[in-house]
Amino acid sequence: MAVKTLTFKNCWVHIDDELHYLQTVFRDGATVTCVPDWVKDAETAARLGYGQGRAAVLALWREHDPLHTFLAEAQGLPYSPTLWAVAHQDDPENIPPWAQLAEEEFVMNFQKFMRCGTMCAEVEWLKACGHDLNWLQHQAQCILKD
Repeated sequence: MAVKTLTFKNCWVHIDDELHYLQTVFRDGATVTCVPDWVKDAETAARLGYGQGRAAVLALWREHDPLHTFLAEAQGLPYSPTLWAVAHQDDPENIPPWAQLAEEEFVMNFQKFMRCGTMCAEVEWLKACGHDLNWLQHQAQCILKD
């Protein structure tokens, strides 16, 4: 299988399912690379409703970074502040580590919502901001589909 490329407004996400390699590339050439952490991601996959086993870990891994960008764009941001900070570690304008952790939780809670329908404060916040959660979920699924 060839590398799949997801195109967003200000970055591309290249996914190689055979090598289990995912890379976000920003327009300035900066990159963020992600590979599955089989132990940690297995626990997270089970907690977020992906199930258990290798396929669950791969599904979690494959969806997580693209959802950072998808959700950032849905909120009117040019890119994920967390992925940008990882790619541009020396940028003094980066969001602080606590905000990066908050974005991580936000993305994982959206993943759980997509998998289980579980609502939480972060997902409710999207709704309160006027987002149609069914539409967001559908759009995310369209982007992430094989």
